Amino acid sequence: MRFHEQSAVSAIITNPLSGWVIAHFNWRYVFILEGLISVALLFIWMPLISDRPEQAKWISAEEKSIWSLPYKMKEKRMRRTKAQRRQSPTRIC
Repeated sequence: MRFHEQSAVSAIITNPLSGWVIAHFNWRYVFILEGLISVALLFIWMPLISDRPEQAKWISAEEKSIWSLPYKMKEKRMRRTKAQRRQSPTRIC
């Protein structure tokens, strides 16, 4: 499912839910309910997400090596840049 399709699906779900909450309670409860849903999804999502491809449990070793290559190259470039900055003298004008 593409990103723009997901926004349509979320509107199909949340609009009737929001309308029902407004009809039976108060408009303020819409914000409370949708905030609680977001926090609940956060607690479900955080254990599943990983910071880097090497840490992901749900992808194969081959995919990990493919996806981690850009990160390794970027880290190598950053280390080289930091080393060059340390070696170059600082000029004060």
